[in-house]
Amino acid sequence: MKPWTDFYPYILIYLPGCPYPVVDQALLLASMEYFDKSLAWKEWLDPVQTLAGVNEYDFEITPSQQEIVQLCAATTDGDDLPLALPDELPSDWQTGYGKPGIFTRDRRSFWLTETPVAAGQFIKTEVTLKPSLTATGIPDELFAHHAQAIAFGAAGQVMTIAGEPFTNAGLSLYFRGQFYQGIQDAGLAMVRSHSRFQLRTKKSPI
Repeated sequence: MKPWTDFYPYILIYLPGCPYPVVDQALLLASMEYFDKSLAWKEWLDPVQTLAGVNEYDFEITPSQQEIVQLCAATTDGDDLPLALPDELPSDWQTGYGKPGIFTRDRRSFWLTETPVAAGQFIKTEVTLKPSLTATGIPDELFAHHAQAIAFGAAGQVMTIAGEPFTNAGLSLYFRGQFYQGIQDAGLAMVRSHSRFQLRTKKSPI
């Protein structure tokens, strides 16, 4: 985990006299926006083992550091588990619904649609993440690829504070532009990576 202080070489040179807590808050908010919009933080979470008759389970994340952005994919004992839309399920689905599926309502927990749920299944979920409001940094590998863009976003935001030695409306616009370009580039990179994966795993026609 890279703490917010590891971003300082990318940002403090542009913010003379800015208090460190202000810088840290700006880095947190910029990171949240960056990963929320780019979907560049994607992980397979640790598996959850089902209990008999229990449909709802918490995602295996650290809430003090992470929040779910999207549920992307899931497996049950290694087999694909379809993503479901709760609005399209029958009103009585919890009393006996035979179609396997998974969905989330609040991005804190997920629901399995097939009822009754059998015990001993291992459910893995692939999700995109962002830092939570109490996060103290981001993972090392994300820092290596996205630190500069996040620092641009944070610096651009801090520079809008009026009446400070670091106030700079013109440079703020430039940095925020670089930030949003970074979001766009990271999002496109994720799309290309997903497309290449699909091509590699697609079965050849017989």
